[in-house]
Amino acid sequence: MERLYYEQESLWGELGGVRSGPVLERIGATASAIPIEARSLLDVGAGDGLLGTILVERKPHLKVVSADRSLVALRHATTVRVASDVVRLPFLDRSFDVVAACEVLEHLPVGVFEEALREICRVAGRWLLITVPHDEDLKRVHIVCPACQCAFHPNYHVRSFTASALSDLFEGFRVREVREVGPPRIVYPRSLVRVAGRIRLIPSTPGHSCTNAKVLCPQCGWRPSGIGPSGSRSSAGRLAPRPTVRRLLGPLTPLVRQAVAIQRRPWLLALYERLDKVNHDG
Repeated sequence: MERLYYEQESLWGELGGVRSGPVLERIGATASAIPIEARSLLDVGAGDGLLGTILVERKPHLKVVSADRSLVALRHATTVRVASDVVRLPFLDRSFDVVAACEVLEHLPVGVFEEALREICRVAGRWLLITVPHDEDLKRVHIVCPACQCAFHPNYHVRSFTASALSDLFEGFRVREVREVGPPRIVYPRSLVRVAGRIRLIPSTPGHSCTNAKVLCPQCGWRPSGIGPSGSRSSAGRLAPRPTVRRLLGPLTPLVRQAVAIQRRPWLLALYERLDKVNHDG
C-alpha cells in the first residue's frame, strides 16, 4: 500500500504543489551546501527530481543522478534517472562525490532505516548531504483510519530528528555542519501544547499539513471522501476549548504565548565528510 501511495501523480511535479516558497528555500539551501570541489552527486529518494533540476541551472559542472523507486515521480526528473530503492542502490562503492538524501530518512521504518544508512555510506565518495523535518511532533498530525483504526502520518513519516540526533548518524563520517533551514515559524513546547491548547492559550495548529485527497491508509487503503479525514487526530480536531477556563485566563493569553513561543525553522540540513578523506587531507 505504501508503494501505491508514492505512485500517485498528484504528489509530484506542479500537481503535487511541492514547489512552494518554503520548499524552494530548503532546496536552494541544500544546493548551496554542496562543496565546490564536488563533481558528481546522487540524489537518493529524489522524488520528482526538483533538486536535480535546480542543480542543473546553478551548478552545470555537477553530474547529477536522480534515484527513486517511484516511476511516476521519476518521469518529472530532468537529470539522469535511475529507478532504485534506497536499500539497493545499483552503484559501485564510492561512485559519487556527494550522496544527498533530502526528506527521505523520516519515512524509513526500523530495519529499512539501518540498511539505507549503510547503502548511502557505501556509494558516497566524500560527502553526505541530508535534510529532514526539524523535531517534528508526529503524534500531533496522526490520522486514525475510520475503516481499520490504523494510526498513521498523512505523509508516512515514522521518525523525528533533532540536531543532536544527526551528529553521529553515519558510520565512517563526521558531521561538518548541522543547521536549520526554511522560513522561521512559531512553535510551542510539546509539554505545554496539550494542556494550553485545550483552553486556547496557544494555537493548536498541527505541525504538518497534507492535501486530503492524497491521504491513503497504509493498512487497508482507505481514502477520505469528504472535506477531510473523518478520523483525524490532529491537534485542531482534538483540542476542544473550555469556555469558562478560557474566559478566566483570557487576559493572560498574550503573555503565555510570548513566554513559551519558540522561533524555529522547519528543516534541518546536515553535511558530513568521510573520515578517511578528512585524515588524508589533514
